[in-house]
Formats: sequence, structure tokens, C-alpha cells
Amino acid sequence: MKPAIIAHRGWCGKYPENTLIAFEKAMELPVDGIEFDLRGTADGEIVLSHEANVDLHSNGSGLIREMTLKQLKQLDFGFKRGEEFAGTRIPEFNEFLDLVCSKRPDIFLAVELKEDDEDLACRVFKELEKRGFYSHCSIISGRSNMLRAAKKYAPELPRHGFGVRNLPDEANTEEYLALLNRVGIPVRALTMELVKFYHDRGIGVDTWAPGNAAEYAVARGCGIDYLTTNDPDVILDLQAQLTFLD
Repeated sequence: MKPAIIAHRGWCGKYPENTLIAFEKAMELPVDGIEFDLRGTADGEIVLSHEANVDLHSNGSGLIREMTLKQLKQLDFGFKRGEEFAGTRIPEFNEFLDLVCSKRPDIFLAVELKEDDEDLACRVFKELEKRGFYSHCSIISGRSNMLRAAKKYAPELPRHGFGVRNLPDEANTEEYLALLNRVGIPVRALTMELVKFYHDRGIGVDTWAPGNAAEYAVARGCGIDYLTTNDPDVILDLQAQLTFLD
């Protein structure tokens, strides 16, 4: 069975990650879903960023949690990927959802909560529900507290955690496994035995971030359910070739 193809932080292999252009271009491809990361600002807004600070991807410095939305919007989150992206701004959560609604309102959303913040999580759940996304999204977190919050406040949403190699002290426990509907495993750690471990417990398996034929072959050979990639164009071409051969 073909895995669902998820664009990681948008089409981040080609465009500035977690920006509107990266998501817009990803949604122009026949991907099944898009993955993105959420964080809170100093003035209570919600923005998209994988990193806790702005240093890596912008011309600024500092923690997102200590900056207001206005301060963040003054930074350039595109120029480091090339002059053609200069002036790219950090997206607000609602700006991102507006784009999805205008481009592909039925696309699957893999929503990663990066912080241990129950209030922020509940605001995210409410916005997803209000916009009608509950039927086609999942909540991702590396923090068990956030998975528990999702189970408590949005039990309809599938919960996506990380595998035993990532959380060795906790992910082996039955309590943690009981929180999971899906689990993420890096392709370098993927094995058929590990996939079977989760499948035997009714947990779907996602792998990140295959970007070439060899990694794609490993992922398909292990029987994963979801494939999250920085290079959706490459993976979609490989999947189409295999489908043709089949």
C-alpha cells in the first residue's frame, strides 16, 4: 500500500521552511498533507516556527516566546534561502489556515505543538474545530503532556508521538503507547521489526524525512503508513514510478 505523502514544514527542501510560500508551493503538488510547527509569542499570538529562536532562519536574534508578533513581523525569514525570498515574513497560525482554506481546504494537516503549553494547545484545537479541520488533521508532539491535553480536550483528533528510540525512558511504557494513534520514526532508525511493533498495537507509522530513492525504498520496504519529506517533488516522482511498475 502506498504511504500518504506529507510535505515537511511545507516544501522546505526548496523554499524557506514554515512560510506561506513553502506551503503554497507544496499544495500545488499532489501531496496528501502538510506538516507545520506552532509556537506562542510574548503577546499571546500563535506563529509557525520549528525553532524556539529566530536566529537560524531570520536576520534577527532571540526567543520567539520573548518577542511580540510585531517584532517578529519585522524580521526577514527568507533571505537566507536566497535573494528571491527576501522579505518573507513569519506566518501567523490564522494566516496559514486562510491559505489552506483558499488553496486546498481538504488537505490533511499534521499539526505539531512545539511547546508544553496547554492554553496554546486548546486555542489551536478550537481554531481547527471552528474551521472544520477536525476530520482531516492530527496533533503531533514530542511532549507527552501535550498528547494528554489533546486526548482530554480534542479526543477526536489522532495523536502522533515519537518512537522508542527518541523517548527511551517513556515510549516503552503502556501509558505512553496508549496515547498514540500514530508515531514518527526517522528513516535512519526505521526497521521492519519496529514498524511491526507499532502496527501490532494499532498505531500507524510515519517516517521522516526521506528525500532520495534509497531512503524511499527503505521506507516502502518497512511498510510505513505516512512519509514526511522535505522533498515532496522527488518522493512523488518515485512513488509514481513504482505505481507504474506495479
